[in-house]
Amino acid sequence: MPIAHVFPVEVLSTVSKTRQNSGQTKLDKNSFNFGDSPVSEEWKQRLVEKMLERKDVFSSGEFDVGCSRSTQHHIRLTEDKPFRERSRRLAPAEVEDVRQHLEKLKGAGIITESRSPYASPIVVVWKKNGQIRMCVDYRTLNRRTVPDQYTVPRIEDALACLNGSRWFSVLDLRSGYYQIPLSEADQEKTAFICPVGFYQFQRMPQGICGAPSTFQRVMEKTVGDMNLLEDGVSTDPSKIDAVKSWPRPQNVSELRSFLGFCGYYRRFIKDYSKVSYPLNQLLQGCLPATSLKKIKAGLLPDRVVYKASDPFGSRWADACEAAFNELKVRLTQAPVLVFANPQIPYVLHVDVCCEGLGGVLYQDQGQGLRPVAFVSRSLNAF
Repeated sequence: MPIAHVFPVEVLSTVSKTRQNSGQTKLDKNSFNFGDSPVSEEWKQRLVEKMLERKDVFSSGEFDVGCSRSTQHHIRLTEDKPFRERSRRLAPAEVEDVRQHLEKLKGAGIITESRSPYASPIVVVWKKNGQIRMCVDYRTLNRRTVPDQYTVPRIEDALACLNGSRWFSVLDLRSGYYQIPLSEADQEKTAFICPVGFYQFQRMPQGICGAPSTFQRVMEKTVGDMNLLEDGVSTDPSKIDAVKSWPRPQNVSELRSFLGFCGYYRRFIKDYSKVSYPLNQLLQGCLPATSLKKIKAGLLPDRVVYKASDPFGSRWADACEAAFNELKVRLTQAPVLVFANPQIPYVLHVDVCCEGLGGVLYQDQGQGLRPVAFVSRSLNAF
């Protein structure tokens, strides 16, 4: 019976330094690609020269990330007693990939070796490009974390801020969470254990409670209330293309996934609640696991219930098929919504039927009535 495992290691002659060294030496005038931009060559050259003056803010590689100086992420716990989760096994094909990934994170200053009394396990997920995505299971840590209730803006509110502007800037961050440092006192709480080592984060990892709120604070401090504008708001073409080939849901779990996707774009779909009514009815017979236990224990009245994984079978009626296909059509043909202008009048059209309520908010901004938003709501049968 083996008492230890021996793994090959890489001996590094030099240790990678800060991102400033790698970021500043790799960028040159050929690093910027304007694609099919109609901007003249003179202006392209001027833009390149201006961007090279600030080349330290551009990332040149996957782990070439910056570090925020204005914010640190803190983790407040409801109890100070440490916890330790068991390390989960890795498939033999994953061990070397995980080791290399950890070395890159360590070299970039994102993680460091740990002696923490805390320990959370890792989960390895394969990306479509064949690379690994290392996730840490922070569920135990999150249950003990005092939540940060800083408000993350709603999509509708963010889009409403676009009215009145004329210029657009598209900004993207390289591993945005990794650009936010963790408080030194809280780094040991993020420690994670795996078959190839024991580490803790020095930057804010994904999956921990409060990270979205901290990230939102940094973004608001960085860009303030910048407003952007276009002719209107439309659905994402890359996402809508997936709807065209979406297979018919076979059970409640698959139906919830489809309705969740459609619900995100419901403001683009006229009479969404009315159209989706037959599909929503299929969800009525599926109760959470806690309710199923109460029914079996006699604490709730007997009723016909289904598990989320049970096939629909005959419950998938013609009305469900028609609603499924109609939602796909309306999503792929969704109109472009104009930005609301509070300086001109609105026109509201409403409709009601036994299945639900619906309305369309219009404005005439010089091109006739154009929709600002669609609203709808289902009605419950008594």
